Amino acid sequence: MSGGGKRGKDGAIGRRAAVADPPSALLPPTAFGKLQAKLFPLYFSTLTAASVVQLATLALGPGLARAQATTLGVGLAATLANLLIVEPASTRSMFKRYALENEGAALRDEAAVAALVSRARRGGGGRAVPAPAADAPPPPLPQKKEFGKLHGLSSTLNLASLVCAVSHGVWLARALALPAGALLALG
Repeated sequence: MSGGGKRGKDGAIGRRAAVADPPSALLPPTAFGKLQAKLFPLYFSTLTAASVVQLATLALGPGLARAQATTLGVGLAATLANLLIVEPASTRSMFKRYALENEGAALRDEAAVAALVSRARRGGGGRAVPAPAADAPPPPLPQKKEFGKLHGLSSTLNLASLVCAVSHGVWLARALALPAGALLALG
């Protein structure tokens, strides 16, 4: 999941072009992260259902192509791992990161107000205390690193699912171009 800052390509099957890119350009990172937190469970649920249908269709066909069953099983496992483990952990990490960033911004605002009050009490004289920059970026947080790791893992699992889907598509295309009896020889 992508929750803020730079958003890289993550290998999602059609999602980036159809769903995510327009909102990512229009929404602030926090709002975009909240939107993705709502979309990703649906996305991974849909991919899981599609993988189950592909496996069931393969199993009901004329003989089981073991290599394709393995490929689809790996794709299903990667999608289930994203749906049940990685995506929820990534979303929790992202929201925790947002909370910490908001807390840091509030502390910077309090420090700026305190510096201004201090100067006003001195009547503007005395030693000048520089106010912290209101738009200064928050200090690096360990939460950002954790989110980055989870996002990278999610992207890798998503890419594995994509590779399995493309592999199965190539297998199906080859099978359609061959005589009916040759389908079993591909497995």
